[in-house]
Amino acid sequence: MAELRPAPLLPTVELARARGLALPDGDPFEVERLAALVVDARLLRRTGWSEQKWLSPDDVKGLSRELPPTGQPGAMYHVLGRQLAARAGFVRCQLHHYSDDACSLRDTYVPALITAAPEMAHFDDALRALTAGTPPEALRCTDLAPRVVGAAYRSVPSTLPPDFHGFAYADALVRAATTVGGLFARGTVLAGEVDVFAWPILWLRYGAVRPEPDVALTFDAAGELHAIGGVLPAGP
Repeated sequence: MAELRPAPLLPTVELARARGLALPDGDPFEVERLAALVVDARLLRRTGWSEQKWLSPDDVKGLSRELPPTGQPGAMYHVLGRQLAARAGFVRCQLHHYSDDACSLRDTYVPALITAAPEMAHFDDALRALTAGTPPEALRCTDLAPRVVGAAYRSVPSTLPPDFHGFAYADALVRAATTVGGLFARGTVLAGEVDVFAWPILWLRYGAVRPEPDVALTFDAAGELHAIGGVLPAGP
C-alpha cells in the first residue's frame, strides 16, 4: 500500500477569514498563486590542486599513492603523482593536494513577481523568517520536472512548468536550481543530500482598485497561517 502523505498547506481567503486574520473588505482585483522554494543542501565535497616539487626519497616514501574513496570533513591528503626527473638524490614529482570540506546551503527563493511590487519588496525577508525551522513534510517536493500534456491521439504533446498544487514556482525554480548546481559544479561531491520544499503563497492584490495594501497569505514552519501586509508608499 502506498504511504499516505499529509495534505499540503494551501492558503485560501476562506481559511484566513475562518482563523480570524484581518483582510481588507471586499474581493481583491487579482489573486496570484505562487510558491517559493526552500532549499536545504548538505554536501561533502573534495577539491584539489597540483604542483611540481623536488622531493627526497624519504619524502616520496611517505606520500600516499591514491585517494581514499570515502571522505571525512576537514581531512587533507597529499598524493604522489608522476615522477618527472631525478638528480643528486632528489626526484621531481607531481604532487596533488586534496581537502574534504563539508558545505551547506539553506535559503528561501521567492518568485520575483511578488517582490518586484514596491509595496511587497519586504516579503522575501518576512518569508525567510517564517520558513526557519523544520519544514512540514507535506511541503516536500518530490518532482520538479515539467509536466507533459496533450499526448492523446492526434494531439501534439507539450510541456507545462511544474507547480505545487496550482501554485507556480515562476523564476524561483530556476534560481534555486542554479544555486544548487553551482554547489555540485566545484570539485567532486562525495556525499550529499538536498531537500527541497515548496512554500505556497496566495497574493491578494487590491491597490489597482482602491488604496488598500496587498496581502500575502502563507504558512510558517509550524503550520500557522499568516497574512503579510504590503506597505503603501508615503503620500506627498
